Amino acid sequence: QMSNRVGKPIRACDRVLKGHEYWVSSVNWSHCGQFIVSGGNDWTARVWRVSSGAEVLVLRGHTQGVNSACFSPDDQIIGTAS
Repeated sequence: QMSNRVGKPIRACDRVLKGHEYWVSSVNWSHCGQFIVSGGNDWTARVWRVSSGAEVLVLRGHTQGVNSACFSPDDQIIGTAS
C-alpha cells in the first residue's frame, strides 16, 4: 500500500476535479501543498484547492492545449507552456 509523506494511506482516487473540457496533460502540486495546477487540451490551465477540490482560477489565453503547468518555488507565479 502506498502512503503519503506523513504516512497516511493513499486511496486510489480521493476526488475528481471537474472543469477541463478535454484531457489533462499536466498536474503539479504547489510547494505549500494547498493547491494543484492542471493544464489541459481545452487551452486552459486551472488551479484547484486541495482541501475542497474547488476550482479557484482558470487561466485562458493559450491557442493550443496546455502541455505543462507548474508553480514557482515561492508559489507566487504559475508557468504554463503549450
